[in-house]
Amino acid sequence: MKILIAGGTGFIGSAATMNLLKKNHQVTILSRKPRQSTSQGPQYIVGDVTDPASLEKIRWDYDVVVMCVQFPNHPVENPKKGYTYEKVDGQGTENLCHAITRSTGEKPKRLIYLSGAGTGPDKSEPWFKAKWRGETAIKHTGIDYVILRPSWVYGPGDRSMSKFLAFTKLPVMPVIGDGKNRVSPVFIDDLAEIITQSAAFPKTLNATIDVGGPQALSMNEIQKAVLKFKNKNRPLLHQPVWLMKTVGAVLNATLPTPPLSPGAVDFINMNNPMDSKSVEKIFQIKMRPLEEGLKAFK
Repeated sequence: MKILIAGGTGFIGSAATMNLLKKNHQVTILSRKPRQSTSQGPQYIVGDVTDPASLEKIRWDYDVVVMCVQFPNHPVENPKKGYTYEKVDGQGTENLCHAITRSTGEKPKRLIYLSGAGTGPDKSEPWFKAKWRGETAIKHTGIDYVILRPSWVYGPGDRSMSKFLAFTKLPVMPVIGDGKNRVSPVFIDDLAEIITQSAAFPKTLNATIDVGGPQALSMNEIQKAVLKFKNKNRPLLHQPVWLMKTVGAVLNATLPTPPLSPGAVDFINMNNPMDSKSVEKIFQIKMRPLEEGLKAFK
C-alpha cells in the first residue's frame, strides 16, 4: 500500500516507518525538515501541520495516512515556538483533516491516529483536551479511521526509559512523587506492528482501541525493573511533586530546551493502567513484558 506518515521522523513514527517498509509498503513521510529520499527507504515531502498553507498542495491519494506528529522536546511544551499540545496535537490534526477533506483529488481510504491512553471529552489536562480534539477531527472527515490510544511507549531512542537507564549511574534513583501511579508500558516495536496491522486489518475500521502492555506497573516497579536489568542496587529517592514543579518552572524559564516543566511533571505522574487482552485478541499479537522490552537497550 501507499502510506503517508505525518510525524514519521519522530520516535513512534520512525518505528512505524521501519515496520511498514519491512512489510513492503511504500512509505512517504510528511516533515517540516524532510531528509533525502532514497530508493531503499521512505520518500519525503514538505509539510507542517501547524501551517495549513503547506498542506494545501499535497496530493492525498494514499491508501492510508498515519498521524503521529509530536512536538520537539515532548512532553515539555514551548509556547513561544508553538510547541504545545493544543497547537500540534489539537489544531495540527484539524489542519491535516481539513486539508484532506478539502482536497479535490483522490482521498485516503483510511486514517490512523495516535491518540493517548485516558483521552476523553471530560478531561481538563492539555494533552487530553488536544488529543480529544484530534480524535473528533478524525471522525468528522467521513473517512474510515483507526484511533489507537497507547499507554506509556518506550524503546531505544525514547525520552523516558533512556533517562531511567542513565539514572542507574547515580547513587540513587530519583522518582517524581510517590511513584505509585500506574501505567501499562508498551514496547515500541509492538506498537509499530499494531500500526502496520491497522493499515489493512478490517476488524479495526472505525474503532478506538486502547493499547496497553501486559503489565500494569507503578513507576516504583518500573524503576526497580530497570535497576534489576542493569544489575544495580540503588535506593529510590522520591521527590515531592511541588518541588519538581518548582524546579521545572525555573528550568523552563532559564533554558532554551529544558528537560522538565510543571506541565511535564503532571504528564509524568499520570495514572493510566489498562488491560492488554483486548488489543492482543484484535491483532493476534503477544505484547512484550517490560523485562523483555528492556533487552532492546543492550
